[in-house]
Amino acid sequence: MGGVGAAAGSADALNMNVRVIIHDDAWVRHPYGDINVKGDFTTKLAGSTLAMTGQIQTLKGQVEFLEKTFTVTRGIITFTGLDPPDPRLQIEASYILDRSVTASIGQASDGEPRVIVAVEGSANDPVLRLRSDPAMSETDILYVLATGQPPSSADVGQDS
Repeated sequence: MGGVGAAAGSADALNMNVRVIIHDDAWVRHPYGDINVKGDFTTKLAGSTLAMTGQIQTLKGQVEFLEKTFTVTRGIITFTGLDPPDPRLQIEASYILDRSVTASIGQASDGEPRVIVAVEGSANDPVLRLRSDPAMSETDILYVLATGQPPSSADVGQDS
């Protein structure tokens, strides 16, 4: 019996392989948003080594950013098997702008004028990118989101 108890208490003796399937009726709820997700990933624990493979995808949802409600348009979290886990992120959300805000800049190339927030890279080193249609600098985008005013109204992003 001493051998069994010693092995059970040792982290090196612990091995597990767990598959998680998230059906499309699952929601991640947070004060900053609600996102409908689905996924399929596997977690493998071999001693002290933990590795995850698979994906979680967004189906729909909304998130708050700078006190604006953005619609999640794309989201993929990919677990690549690294130990410790450091999933790749490909997440986008958009916010429809009032046409009066973008009138001085030009028309959107595809439908409504919008700001797109993208989070890319790894979970340990994510990169936040802002873009818009019609195109504005990141400084102008932040100004528009913060004030609701056209960027030309304050010469934002202009070099002095």
